[in-house]
Amino acid sequence: MQSLAYVLIVLAFGASTVLPDTLYSVRKNSAVREGAGSYYPLVATVAENTPLILLSRSGSWVKVQLPNKQVGWIASNCVAGERSAAAGTRGGDPMWNSPRALSAAIKGFSAKHVQGEPGLVDTVLRYSAKEFTREDLAAFTREIQAYPSANRGRITLEEMDLPLPVFDPELPEQQIGVTVAARISGKGFIGSKQLRRYLNMVCAGIAEHSSLYDADLTVLVSNDRKINAFALPGGYIIVTLGLLAQCRDESELAGVIAHEVAHVVRRHGLQELTERSAQIRADQAFEELEEEVGEKTEEEEELELLLNQTYEKIVHPRLLSYELEADRIGAVLTANAGYDPYGLVRISERVARVSRETPAIFDADYMLPDDAAERSRQVRAFAEQHFSKESPGEQMRKRFTDATSSIR
Repeated sequence: MQSLAYVLIVLAFGASTVLPDTLYSVRKNSAVREGAGSYYPLVATVAENTPLILLSRSGSWVKVQLPNKQVGWIASNCVAGERSAAAGTRGGDPMWNSPRALSAAIKGFSAKHVQGEPGLVDTVLRYSAKEFTREDLAAFTREIQAYPSANRGRITLEEMDLPLPVFDPELPEQQIGVTVAARISGKGFIGSKQLRRYLNMVCAGIAEHSSLYDADLTVLVSNDRKINAFALPGGYIIVTLGLLAQCRDESELAGVIAHEVAHVVRRHGLQELTERSAQIRADQAFEELEEEVGEKTEEEEELELLLNQTYEKIVHPRLLSYELEADRIGAVLTANAGYDPYGLVRISERVARVSRETPAIFDADYMLPDDAAERSRQVRAFAEQHFSKESPGEQMRKRFTDATSSIR
């Protein structure tokens, strides 16, 4: 009997190891990383309904084995216990089974669209390395969390009742983001590893204390003295030296970065690409018609000018609405990360003043001066409605000054 019991125990143990839990990826593409954090290097990107063997869990991350036997960590909100019937049975092999494969896919896309040196794409990809670990980030954010804040958790993104973003899901976010970053990098990127590490830890700290913990975000600094910032598809955030120089403490910098994070997660860039695609198709149809009937008459040119002006008047308010939404989200993200949300108010008001008083260092493509003033008014009103000025959160002035001293 003892031998039989031993056999049964062995069989039971064997069954538990041979038949582990299976999870399925639920997104069109899901990142699998070397560690339990969105800032760890990529192992692979898997398609929807890819079967993954559950190995262990750590917080909001799951360690899994892929069909090709690779092992890595995936965010728990990217997996489910059952296959999605709506997406069919697609899945099995990773979409990109290595960082090199993803890099090749991005370079192939960029080769068709980048105007300039192809080496710029390599620079963007090289500077995407975060250079910190989970332990580093924990120590970094612990300094902020140690201070009392009356605004942490006061309002969450889920309570803001934001509408679902409408965009074309077939647009290749990662490829578009790297390609656009390469095209706008004419001024060059700041190569300081210490500065990039600092900015990316500020960004990761903001994301870690929200539902955006698995967002793949990368902050780059453009060597441009004009005030500007960009949020690109695929999670790329570019801040100019000019805008960085306007910040006085880490809470203001966090406000700038959180604003751009909001653009990324709300897919504002992809929404605009989707919206503009209808105009692009209309322009192409107009050109085809012109080829058929000959040159445009003066009346037709006037009509086209009127249509373009009308279109811009429609687009511009929508773009401003993106900025106002990103300001509100940015204030919430900074508050929940432990920062003073009034940091975003201060930097917004400073930028609005600069746009009027020193227009030479203000990039008009960033925003119109009237828009800057409107944004500063609305973000202050939002902050005063939702946040306390007593124990508002940490500003981290000294850490900011130390980290950015090399570029001042």
